[in-house]
Amino acid sequence: MAAGLDDRKTREAFLVGFRFDPRYIADTVHERRAAYLRDIESSSDPEIKKLRADIRILERRENRAIQVVARWLAEGGKHIAYAKPGLVNDEHLPELHRFRNSSVFFYSETGSVIEANHVTWVRALVHNANPQIGIHYQNFADDRRGVVTIRPRYGCKLIALKEAASGAVEAVLELFTRLSPEDGEYCYAWDARLQSTARARGFARWQVVAPFATRADFHLIFHEKCTPKRAWWFNTSNDASAQIEPDQSEGRHLQLLHGGTYVYKVFVAEEFMPPAHLGIGYAWE
Repeated sequence: MAAGLDDRKTREAFLVGFRFDPRYIADTVHERRAAYLRDIESSSDPEIKKLRADIRILERRENRAIQVVARWLAEGGKHIAYAKPGLVNDEHLPELHRFRNSSVFFYSETGSVIEANHVTWVRALVHNANPQIGIHYQNFADDRRGVVTIRPRYGCKLIALKEAASGAVEAVLELFTRLSPEDGEYCYAWDARLQSTARARGFARWQVVAPFATRADFHLIFHEKCTPKRAWWFNTSNDASAQIEPDQSEGRHLQLLHGGTYVYKVFVAEEFMPPAHLGIGYAWE
């Protein structure tokens, strides 16, 4: 799993930190990290030079990898990055295809997410498709129970809900009708409301699943007393690399509008191919 992380910066930080890289086998993690950083600085390869970091940044990269690997383990060892891009296994296609998603995130004066509004468009892939849709929501900045509340807005109802010890919420929404392919598009919406003052972890995303989606848009609305310093868009197969700020030369930074309180990004079909995590990352400092 560690070797399968698609982002090189995150992957190498994890392998070095956990002594999985045979080039760095010192007894302490500090010694391994220091040797790794020295090799980057002394290299003449421009691609390796892009991995430059200090110990603090290296720790953040490693922590992001830990979160992803832990999540894969919790999900039974599934690793989305192992799937071959562009290939779809018909046996595992959902009956309802979520092809478009629009999300609006509202932040408090402490930088916490207080509400997230989600609107999703679906089409049926089979006749009389199962109208039930599972959703997962977790506040990574605050892992207490009772933080997240799920509320259907229109087009669906909440029929099941369970909460893990980590505060993660698993919910089942049911559409008001059973759809068939000839019915075309159907739209439903739901909200997540959060009771927390913990500053958000620095990204908002939607995980695209097969078959191919066509559009995703994100709108982040910050409180004027707590705005990010920079923001960027990402398109990656895991949300660990989403949190690593790109170089300015990549052209992925987004303009902060209205005094830094608003940032948005619209993805269209040509810009991504699932499996993928799409969204906006941002830096508080």
